Amino acid sequence: MDLVMFILLLLVLGFTGILIVLVLRKKSAAAAAVRDEYKARLINISAEIETWKMETQRLKEEKSRLSGEKSKTEMQLVEMQAGFKAAGESISRLERGKIELESRELSRKQELSRQMTELENSRKTLELERERIIADEKQRIAETEENRNRIWAMHEQVSIIRMRDICRKPEYMFSSFDNTSLPEEFDQTLKPDFMIEFLDQYVIFDAKLSKSTNLQTYMQNQVKNTVKKIKTSPNVQDIYKTVFFVVPTIDVSLLKTVSYYEDGYNFFVIPIEAFEPVAAIFRKLKDYDLAEAYDPQERENIVNLIAAFDSHIRQQNAVNILNTLRGLKVMAEKQTLPPDLSASVEERRKTMRLDTYKPTDLRRLMSDPQTQIDEIVSLVTPGEPAVGKDAVQSIQDDV
Repeated sequence: MDLVMFILLLLVLGFTGILIVLVLRKKSAAAAAVRDEYKARLINISAEIETWKMETQRLKEEKSRLSGEKSKTEMQLVEMQAGFKAAGESISRLERGKIELESRELSRKQELSRQMTELENSRKTLELERERIIADEKQRIAETEENRNRIWAMHEQVSIIRMRDICRKPEYMFSSFDNTSLPEEFDQTLKPDFMIEFLDQYVIFDAKLSKSTNLQTYMQNQVKNTVKKIKTSPNVQDIYKTVFFVVPTIDVSLLKTVSYYEDGYNFFVIPIEAFEPVAAIFRKLKDYDLAEAYDPQERENIVNLIAAFDSHIRQQNAVNILNTLRGLKVMAEKQTLPPDLSASVEERRKTMRLDTYKPTDLRRLMSDPQTQIDEIVSLVTPGEPAVGKDAVQSIQDDV
């Protein structure tokens, strides 16, 4: 609008100038020159006005175009603001989701840490329990080994004493020898644990003492070593070709083979309980002198006696094994007790005195079967009442 006013102002000025020029022209020739000058200027002004008109039209068109672009830009701006608003809402939603995920992740990490702590505690508890079980098992094995060694150590001494006592019984009366009292003419380097004299020969009974965990291999080696010693001994002809190895009763059940043959010699592994039946058989054979034929009926009696002894020994061994297995089962049930109670029981067991049988009681009961019967009868016979019949009768009379 200012441009139009400016143009109109120019037009007014131009016309004013023309009038001035006309007036002046009449007055002087110099005015004609001014008029021409003003005319030329008017032409120039007219050209400029035309140019201005064209520029004004262009500016109007440019303004219209810019107005359209402004509207379009404003619409785009509105759209962009809506987009920004939607993007902001998405960002807010994502932020909330991020916070929720971070919270979940923190909870998951805390739960994982708790589970790992519990797992580590469980692992430590399991490791301690495993170490306790291993320690208990080692202790059990050590105690078993200690008990086994004690049984073997006592076995050698007790077996020699028991075999000597049996040989002294009136029904046997065998001449017996141990490694501290061998016959004068006997090879002193051989040193058998125990021998009995039988038909001008010596029957060897070796009470074996072993710490070997493989008893079967130990026995096989002992057979070979014993045969080698006998073969190289000056008294080889004086030694009976049947040798007995005496081992603890509980260990006989561990052997798959209890009889061996090696270079003309027979070997038998027996418990100490079998010595008396074997001695009885040798007593019978000695009474009948093997150089002579004996009565068939007596032979049958001997066979029956041997069979009875063998059956009794087998049954006794089976009973001992079953009792041992039952005892081990009862001991295993101790593991079901609470750890503190089990530890108290184990501590109390260690302080308990080990009961052993007195040799005098063993000899007394072993000397005569009737003594064993009397002992059993005394256990089942009712005892005398604390108040006698006379005292009861006296009280009744008083009443």
